[in-house]
Amino acid sequence: MASTPYHYEPLTSESSFRLFRLKKAQPDPAGLFDMINIHLFDASLENPPKFEAISYAWSHQGLDSTILCNDQPLHVASNVVSVLRALQHRDSPGILWVDSICIDQSSTREKNLQVPKMCSIYRQAEKVWIWLGEGSYAVLLSISNIDY
Repeated sequence: MASTPYHYEPLTSESSFRLFRLKKAQPDPAGLFDMINIHLFDASLENPPKFEAISYAWSHQGLDSTILCNDQPLHVASNVVSVLRALQHRDSPGILWVDSICIDQSSTREKNLQVPKMCSIYRQAEKVWIWLGEGSYAVLLSISNIDY
């Protein structure tokens, strides 16, 4: 894995935002899946490509996981890795938007410009995935006890 962490390039215009293409999972020889690998790129809110957005529960654990972004390590929350791993196994993982990946979290200036655009980003998405986290045995038990 590359040792230099991912460095965000400035957005190209006032109407720009970032999207990423989630690369399909490739099993390694041991039968495990490789690290999540994405390609991050600029798009225009005025004429975006088809994309899906992900809304997820932010964890208090911080940036405790790593993915590859444009072949460089990018630290993200484990909850982000969980939802990407779940979506990665679709026939076509597609183009996605996740705030913590697509907005440079180290740049207050960028966050101040991009956060107000989030409503428009979610509105323009073809689909919005809601991710509350991975299930647990306790969750499965409580679901199985619900009368439908």
